[in-house]
Amino acid sequence: MISEEEVKEKIKEGWIKLNIFFEVLAINKETAENSLNSLFEKFEKEQGVKIYSKKFGESSKVLNPMKGINEAWSSTLEITCIVKNFETAINLIIVYGPSAIEIIEPKELKININAAQTVLNSVAGIMHQFAAAGIGGIVFVNPKSEKK
Repeated sequence: MISEEEVKEKIKEGWIKLNIFFEVLAINKETAENSLNSLFEKFEKEQGVKIYSKKFGESSKVLNPMKGINEAWSSTLEITCIVKNFETAINLIIVYGPSAIEIIEPKELKININAAQTVLNSVAGIMHQFAAAGIGGIVFVNPKSEKK
């Protein structure tokens, strides 16, 4: 884990400090907790990411969480980290699907055109994957091709 002094220095260099929140719901307590432990083990190996702190929440029983399920277990994980750039933050969201993400520092971000292009193409790529899987996407009809 990175120290507070290192965090401050990296932020001066342009890194971004984030709070990232995860929540899982599973049929049993062990599965919920193990899934978050596994997620954290992968997360801490990410390039361009330095973890400042982690906090696993207490697992709690949830009654009737969804139709056909009488009870399940909810577990949470909060990670405070710094990331090298905005593209890295977007990649973490795409790969790990957190419940929420909060930018702590800096108070303003400037993003150059290449970084913006990378972010937009990453999101477009995910949308294409959803569309290919039949679970999303947008259908565009060229008005010139419509028959009158």
